[in-house]
Parts: sequence; structure tokens; C-alpha cells
Amino acid sequence: MAAGNRWDLDFEALVAGLFASLGYRVELIPGLRDRGMDVLVYDPGDDRRPRYVVQCEDGYYPVGVKAVREVFAARARTGARQGVLAVSRDIAREAERAATELGVLVCRVDPGDPLLEGIPPAGEPVPVPDRLAVPPAATARPAHGARGSRRAGWPDIGHLEAATTQPVGGASGFRAAPPRRREERLGRKSALPWWRAALWASLALAVALAFWTWHARPWLPTAAVSAPATAGAPTALSTSAAGQSAAAAPDPPTGLTAVAVGDDSVQLSWNDAQGADRYVVLRDGQPVATVRDPRFTDQGLPSDHVFQYAVEAEGAGGVSPPTSPVSVHTTVPWSTLHARYADSVVIVRTYPSWLGPLGGTIGGTGWFAPGGYVVTAWHVVQKAHYVIEVTLQDDGPGSSTGFHGQTYRAHVVAADRAHDLALLALDSGWSGPALPIGDSSRLEPAQPVAILGHPGLEAETLTTGQVLAVHQTYTIQGYGKIQDMFAIDAGSVGGNSGSPVLDHYGRVVGVVEGGMPNNGNQAVAVPVGYAVLLMQSASQGG
Repeated sequence: MAAGNRWDLDFEALVAGLFASLGYRVELIPGLRDRGMDVLVYDPGDDRRPRYVVQCEDGYYPVGVKAVREVFAARARTGARQGVLAVSRDIAREAERAATELGVLVCRVDPGDPLLEGIPPAGEPVPVPDRLAVPPAATARPAHGARGSRRAGWPDIGHLEAATTQPVGGASGFRAAPPRRREERLGRKSALPWWRAALWASLALAVALAFWTWHARPWLPTAAVSAPATAGAPTALSTSAAGQSAAAAPDPPTGLTAVAVGDDSVQLSWNDAQGADRYVVLRDGQPVATVRDPRFTDQGLPSDHVFQYAVEAEGAGGVSPPTSPVSVHTTVPWSTLHARYADSVVIVRTYPSWLGPLGGTIGGTGWFAPGGYVVTAWHVVQKAHYVIEVTLQDDGPGSSTGFHGQTYRAHVVAADRAHDLALLALDSGWSGPALPIGDSSRLEPAQPVAILGHPGLEAETLTTGQVLAVHQTYTIQGYGKIQDMFAIDAGSVGGNSGSPVLDHYGRVVGVVEGGMPNNGNQAVAVPVGYAVLLMQSASQGG
């Protein structure tokens, strides 16, 4: 991010390419006051916190303490675990001296070498001449002009790890061997031109004068000039010491919501937080992703599982507290629910005449409920004058469930004629596996639902759709008006009366009243809460 003399090859791109060639993940972000870029270097597989932040100084400004101060500021801004100053040529000596005193690792490369142009994409080796390569142990350099295919003169990952535990300034293995001067590589005299020497002398004089003027501070009263701090330079080189106020930690994100929940994914959204550069998504207290936009889709999750999600905001001033956790329950695939509850849904058949089967039949669907009851529609059994038969699902030959289409006789225990509901009990006292009951008071339009039943008194089918409207009054032909019903766009035909309406977790939220084929193939259902009230009344002998 240096200003001033720049070589043809962009220095940040060179440094980023060299780190990427070693297997690190590299990200370039705008630097301080938009003068350049910060190079963030992440360990493979770790997206939350960068391992290094690299400041690239390939010109004459800033140098020494100023360069190191910028590394400290970038490290505080990005949360990197270590700061690295990448320098070249003439400024290296001054920058290394300051870094050695103040605790910054230094890497030395030469961006002026034309053989380093054309860095390949991240993850691929950087072929350069062997004279720029430095093996982990100190060895003699090959002769000038020798060619090879080793990676560029940069430490490998193991070397970089070792350098972080050594005294500040880095070991010799951490810095590439200093290349020959650019003038020598190009076959020119090594002496500086007179105009460049004069420029450097003028710059040095100006820096010395500025330093003396600031140190003396003649414009301030003597009492206002405090003694220099003696308690450790790294503390003095904070962002505040550089003339900037410390950035405040970002606000916690708000409005965390699960906007879509599937059987293997959760889509989250939240509001942007003031001062946030990125967000960390936590699942069950553990980070799962770092994103820049206030949205995230978590995929590959197990079905029918409850997760706790929260989000932290990260910015230049640190990390915000996490949001209050949001509980999200992944759904169950419809095919799984069909197989899971097949044996809980039965065929209900009645004979409206004393002649029995000779007088015709009326049929519908029922389902086993808690308490040993079978729930169905009242209009299915209200004209029963002979017997009521309940037929189990046939699981086929060889099934170990014991459900092979057996038929049992049943009788009416209780009825709610206003909502067309009836409770049956098998004469044998036996009852099959009960379906779980959901909360029908929380039904909402667009909520996905399914009907599991025996249309036409034949094989069990599952049709899916969504809730269209709630708290409706419908007139059912041949029965009358029923209040507080809800409509769904799942298909329903004769024989579906009494079928359970399931939510995406397999809980019963309604009982099918009938189909409305002339109104977009809709079905209408009674909220299951009325069936629960009927079961409570029956269990209390009401």
C-alpha cells in the first residue's frame, strides 16, 4: 500500500501470488485511507480469522517506524494473528531495524526482477530462477543465470510457522536472500544517478527537519509537552498513536430470521450492523461461515433436527456480541412421512342399511389418535345402521409390522356435529400407532401441508400443497355450514373425508372435511384443535 516509486509488476499481486503458491488462501481488501491494499493470508480451511496481514512497501514511503505502525494498524483492523512487512531494496534495512525492535515479521522480495512477472493463479507453483530460491537451511546460492522449477524465494508453511515463534524481525530463513541491485541485473553501473542521490538527500533532510520540529513542538507551552513513554514501544504504536481515534466495535446484528427452512437447508437473513465489515454465522455456538452480506444459506443439514443460530459482526473495532439465538427445526421429507405414518391411517366403511353390504356402503378415512381413538368425519359414520368397519393398511407379504389389511369392527364414542368430527373405538379395545398432534392455531397461509388418506377406499396416497386461507366458513353440500375451517390446494376426492392433514414435521393440524373440485381442486379441513377437545370430553366421560 505504499505510495511513491512503483515497479512494473504490482507488488501486492506479487506478494499475494507467492503466499497463494504455498497453499494459503489470500484476500486483498482496501487498506488504510484507501492508499493501497491489505493482503490477508488465511490458513487452509479457516475463514474466520486471518493468520497474517501483510503490508507491502516497495517504494520509499513510508519507511521505518511509519511502516511498522501501519502493520500494527492493519493487524488491529483485520484481527490477524501476526503482522508481516513485505519490503524491497533500499528501505529494507531501515524497516527491518524498526520491525526487530517493535515485533513485526519482515519478508524481503524484489518486485523489480522481470523474471517474477506473470505470477500464476493461487494454488499453482511460481516458477522462478533458482537464484531467488532460499531452502529452509542456509545454503550457497546457485550461480547467476541457473534456471530451475522451484517455487519463489519465500518461506514454506513450516518455515513461516517457525518464524512466528522466533525473536521479532524474523530469522534469516524467513527472508528471501537479497537479490542483486536492479542496476546490476540490467548490466548498468551500480552508482545512483546524481539526480536520484540529490532527491534522496533532500528527502532525508526534510524528514529530519520534520522530526526535529515535531519533537521540539515550539508552538506548545513547555508544560504541555509530556515525557516520552518508556513502557514498551508496541503499545505506543496503536492506532491512536498514529493520530487516529480507535474504532468502536460494530453493533450487534438485529432481525435474525429463518426466511426458509427445508429438510436439508436453512436460509437466514438479518439487518446490516453499523461498522460491520463481515459477519460470522454460528450454529449451536460454533462458527460455520464468514459472509459479507447479511444473508446465508446453511446446506447439507440432517432433517427433523433443531439448530440454534446466531450471528456476530466483525469490523475494524473488533467483534460484536452475538445475536440472541434463533431456534430452527429442519423439516422432514414428505416421502419419509408417508412411510413413517402409513400404518396410522385406516379405511372407515359403514353400511347405512340393515341389509348390510347388500344395501350399499359409505366410506372415508380415519387415523389413530392418542387415547386409543380413531378420528374420522361424522358424515362418514352418521348413517351407520349395521356395523362400522375399520381396515388397516396392508404392508404386503413378508412384512414384520403385522399390518396385513385386517378389518375390525368399531363403534362411535363421541361426535362434534358442528365441526363434522367423530371419535371411534375398536370393539376389540386395540389401537394402532397414534399420530402426533400439532398446533392448528398457528396455521398460516402458504404453510406447506399434505393429506394422507385412502381416496376411493383404495391404496393409501399422499398429496401435497399449501394452506390457502384460515378461519373460513364453508357450506358443505348435503351437510350444511361449518365455521372456522381452512382451505388447502392439495387434491382431495371421495374417500379422503376424515384424512389427517400433516405439517412438514408429520404432526396432524387438520381433518379433511371434503373436496371442492369446482374451486381449483381445493380441499377444506377442520382444525385438529376441535378433535382434541372432543377427545378430552370423551376421556372425561362427557
